Amino acid sequence: MCILMYGDLPRNYHWVGLCTKLLLKTIFLGKFWVYFLKQKSEVFVKFKLWKAEVENQTDRKIKYLRSDNRTKYKDSQLLKFCEEYEIQRHFTVHKIPQQNDIAERMNMSLNERALCLRLNAWIPKSFWEELVSMPCYLINRSPRASLGDKVAEKSLDDVSFIFLLLYVDDMSIPAKNMFDVIGLKALLSQEFDMKDLEVVKKILGMEIHRDRGSRKLWLSQQGYVEKVLDRFGMSNAKPVSTSFANHFKLSSEQCLKTYMEIEEMTKVPYPNVVGCLMYAMGTMGHGIVFGSQQHDPLIVGYVDSNYAGDLDDRRSTLGMFLLLVEDHICWKSTVRSIVALLTTEVEYMVVAEAAKEAL
Repeated sequence: MCILMYGDLPRNYHWVGLCTKLLLKTIFLGKFWVYFLKQKSEVFVKFKLWKAEVENQTDRKIKYLRSDNRTKYKDSQLLKFCEEYEIQRHFTVHKIPQQNDIAERMNMSLNERALCLRLNAWIPKSFWEELVSMPCYLINRSPRASLGDKVAEKSLDDVSFIFLLLYVDDMSIPAKNMFDVIGLKALLSQEFDMKDLEVVKKILGMEIHRDRGSRKLWLSQQGYVEKVLDRFGMSNAKPVSTSFANHFKLSSEQCLKTYMEIEEMTKVPYPNVVGCLMYAMGTMGHGIVFGSQQHDPLIVGYVDSNYAGDLDDRRSTLGMFLLLVEDHICWKSTVRSIVALLTTEVEYMVVAEAAKEAL
């Protein structure tokens, strides 16, 4: 089976001030790749890297390359390379981007999502590559109607693969074929002193449990969480559904004021406690489950707002909670940077925030 590839560079890349990006997409896989370039002349180099990666993973050849008519895609090296590997070129008509609509629309979508993330979280421009890569990563791992509500990453399921995951002296080898794992372990044993622990049960503090009958796998950090609780003397603490009662009101009047108060608090590892225990409250026995069951891929969201609840400047607090496949994927509570005049305005704000987060 051949692969048809769409390529595009955004026309409005200069405002970023750092780099432009090359967007590549295959029809066969339905997956997008983004490569970042300092100069447009790097298109040929990135295309060769992408071609090698895709053909190695899929064991299929690229037969067509569709792009616009601009000079970056008519580079003599790229033309000669495509001719050598019998890759047919499809050029769109000048100033008619609709003929390459898939790449054009996705470029626009990635730019808009990255800009939205940057402005909403006040992230510097120096993180532009990460801001663009994240929505691309999520798109490739989200169900799409064009793929029959399947995920693009799963299009590679019929391709054999093997990964070597190494951290200091801990190693795990995931693969589809057990014979590949045995072969790799034999190769490594010839060069290094290794101890084979058979099926992995724990790695980097994560406990791994399997139920092969129902084709499920659990990842849990219960042991690590228990050590964290013991470190801060909270092993016998009782979990609560709400960490802070709603009748409590915080204000700047409760902040530290005297030098002695500030000096006393420096001895209390409060930030460390909050950072370590925030995700552990009431979830010590919880874990991530991977299985083959089919679930509704829709995102379900819940929102709420507290109109003018800030005692210092009367700003409103927005809260949201998003679920995917019956489990939470995002929760957020934040004070708005502007003062709302009406409760309805606050409600619109929190719904808009949740919609942007879901997208």
